[in-house]
Amino acid sequence: AAKMALENAGISRMALWKNIELGCSYSQFERVKRLLEDHEAVIESTDFGADIVFSALIREDMEEGFGKALTELSAGKIEFLLCGESFRGVKIM
Repeated sequence: AAKMALENAGISRMALWKNIELGCSYSQFERVKRLLEDHEAVIESTDFGADIVFSALIREDMEEGFGKALTELSAGKIEFLLCGESFRGVKIM
């Protein structure tokens, strides 16, 4: 039972994570979502309204590369808002 509990618990990564928010149009949704995933971000919520707003965690060491890739993807039209940071474990497996 203990072995099964440990296997089901998964693996977390302890690191400094940045809380970010960013909005995009519906036509950009899949590309932005894929970009977040490619930069190992953890999407905490996705709000669908007039535009789509992602709330996500991204590791500090991935933030700069993500920002550059987002600028390139959106031709500078999408920027993310830094909402805070925390040192925490986030389940990765």
